[in-house]
Amino acid sequence: MKALSFEKQGLENLELRDVDEPKLRSSNVLVRVKMAGVNPVDYFAATTLRVTPMPHIPGAEVSGIIEKVGENVTSVEAGDRVVVYNRVFGGNCDLCLSGREMICRNGGFAEYISVPEKNVFKISNEISWESSASIPVAALTPYHALESLYSKGREGRVMIRVS
Repeated sequence: MKALSFEKQGLENLELRDVDEPKLRSSNVLVRVKMAGVNPVDYFAATTLRVTPMPHIPGAEVSGIIEKVGENVTSVEAGDRVVVYNRVFGGNCDLCLSGREMICRNGGFAEYISVPEKNVFKISNEISWESSASIPVAALTPYHALESLYSKGREGRVMIRVS
């Protein structure tokens, strides 16, 4: 399959390469990527974050169609349109295991991505690929802001003016 990856840091080193298709684990789904957004973490992975070993496939915002499902997958099936929750990817590479799952080697700038079943959410046909790929980041930012304020108690209440 084709993937946009880099073997040494620097945006000038991003290159379309032939790579192996990701392995499908028993609790994973293989997603044929339809849209991958460019997230700031992708820029930093390519330029300043310590990412070893190489090569690295960035791509944290992904939507697509499920191509195959692992033998233990029950909530989705081949042909489903999905968005990938971008905070946790494969969970098995050295970056995921070290707590840096947002720069997982299993990035979405590729034809296919394999992710745990729990990380995909079905989307309707009415949602565009562009919108669906941006949903996790667009939703997580206000969610974390509100969660942070809410955890401070009632005194930390947020007032929003809608006009």
